[in-house]
Amino acid sequence: MKFVKESDIHSIKFLKPRTTDIGSYTCESADPSVRSSTQEIRVTMEPYVNKFSSSSNVVEGEKLRVTCMVSGFPTPIVEWRKAKTEEQSVEENWDKVNPDGRFDLEDGNGNADSILVISDAMMEDRAMYMCYAWNELGSANSTVLIRVIDKYAALWPFLGICAEVIVLCAVIFIFERRRMKKMDNEAENEQANNSKHVVNAKDSDVRNRK
Repeated sequence: MKFVKESDIHSIKFLKPRTTDIGSYTCESADPSVRSSTQEIRVTMEPYVNKFSSSSNVVEGEKLRVTCMVSGFPTPIVEWRKAKTEEQSVEENWDKVNPDGRFDLEDGNGNADSILVISDAMMEDRAMYMCYAWNELGSANSTVLIRVIDKYAALWPFLGICAEVIVLCAVIFIFERRRMKKMDNEAENEQANNSKHVVNAKDSDVRNRK
């Protein structure tokens, strides 16, 4: 922003306009001896909606807040929409999101209804959602896919690991049991062989005495 004075003409120039420059400006005389005259200048901008990340996740039964960052002047009106089908390019396939207890809209960053709140998320809430903003100069929008994750999703891998551990323990138990049984059989066979050798030795001793 740059202020320029040329003779009796005062002007303001926006060299690199930014969103923070939008709004109303008033020019007034600083000389009390000069008859006061004011001129209001409005710096307007059509809506701009920051792009969402590709998706947002929420666990079933939990709460999710999605904030839509909107710029523009006059202040854009913000509306949230939910896709009814995958044909998102067709306007008729979007339903307006209205507060109903589980869905709520909150104000944020100077824009009314720019925050979408989903309480007690349900599987059927999974869909594409659009933040749609407009003012007298135009409109803009951005979409985000909201995924609802099964609340037991994190439990299945744990149960799988537990099952693997149980199977592994069972295999080790069976293997050790068979190994111990084999060792017992070998010990019995060895003992039987030793007893046989003792008997044979006694018979040989008796024969020698005769």
